[in-house]
Amino acid sequence: MRRASASTSAATATGSGSAPDRPLPPAKLRFKEQRELEQLPARIEALEAEQAELTGRVADPALYRGDPAEKSRVLERMDALTGEIAEAYARWDALEARRGGG
Repeated sequence: MRRASASTSAATATGSGSAPDRPLPPAKLRFKEQRELEQLPARIEALEAEQAELTGRVADPALYRGDPAEKSRVLERMDALTGEIAEAYARWDALEARRGGG
């Protein structure tokens, strides 16, 4: 019984903080982060343009009649682009949130 009460009181002591529940002010971005934030829209635009070009190639039946290695390369790049675009948008959101503009 003694252990249970000790762990309960320890949990209570750590759970009750004296700091008020108010949001922290937004952090100022470092120089490299600010530059990254400025460049992200152009990077996303370039990735989406590449994705659009590859989407056109995937829609072309000639891709499937041609070299199987080329088809695999195009499809793998399409998959990679989907992830890269999602990561870029997530990073943009994170940087905007840190800057306080999101």
